[in-house]
Amino acid sequence: MAAGPALGRPREQIGENDALLAFDGVLGGSLSPSLRIRLLALLGDTAAMTGWLALLLDRRGTAASFLALAWQAARESGDPSLRANVLASRSVLASRYPLGRLGSSQGSLLLARQAETLAPRALPAQARSWLASRHAKEAADAGDERAFRAATERAWTGPRHGEAEATGGYFSGHGRFRSWNSTYLRAAEGSGLAALGLLDEAERSLAAALASSCDARRRSAITADLALVSAQRGDVDAACSRAVTALDLADAAGYPMGRRVLRGVLTRLAPWRDRLDVRTLDERLRAA
Repeated sequence: MAAGPALGRPREQIGENDALLAFDGVLGGSLSPSLRIRLLALLGDTAAMTGWLALLLDRRGTAASFLALAWQAARESGDPSLRANVLASRSVLASRYPLGRLGSSQGSLLLARQAETLAPRALPAQARSWLASRHAKEAADAGDERAFRAATERAWTGPRHGEAEATGGYFSGHGRFRSWNSTYLRAAEGSGLAALGLLDEAERSLAAALASSCDARRRSAITADLALVSAQRGDVDAACSRAVTALDLADAAGYPMGRRVLRGVLTRLAPWRDRLDVRTLDERLRAA
């Protein structure tokens, strides 16, 4: 049997082309329909997770390629749970949030809305909550407070810490969602409130999330959102202080996407670009 295209090569060189070859092999192989569907679902799951990890590493081109492959596999497999996950992940990629909420949010909102609509009712609670939270965040960025409140309420009705997950479907037992809890929800809600300009509510939600037990990456993301709130208030001292803390946490956690969010904070601080603390933050972000 001939070696596969990825064998004998360093792992870091195995990328989109190998995934595409695997996809072509599944489509073109003489497989039974049931095995073909299972392999497509597995390939879609792997591509979706790879795309998500690339997104966290701020490798947006790689993320886009793998999520496009995941979407193709999800459609071919006919798994609605997998399709919902891929659409929601693509909504993160299209979101204007990492850019300081500058630009259009319509594309990401459409993807997030489709993801929640497509998801089957039998999804585990954490997965339902994540999809609703994605919808809420994009609705907030689009300025639709009513849709944001409704989706946030749906998100909160899903998870209870330690709740057993349902069986069946893509999300069942999926480790990615086991840590989705009230800390994540408070952070997501606070981010949405900030997007709507409801800064006092946003500050309270984000502060509550930060007071909870969470890892360095999550603390970095929450602190970056607090920096955005301060920048929106015009409080340059607090914005820079929080941004520096978020940057330290992001670097310590190996979280490059955190730097992109902080560049959005810096964009908000453009009117004060001549201040020393703003210039210092800019220099640190450029030094990456």
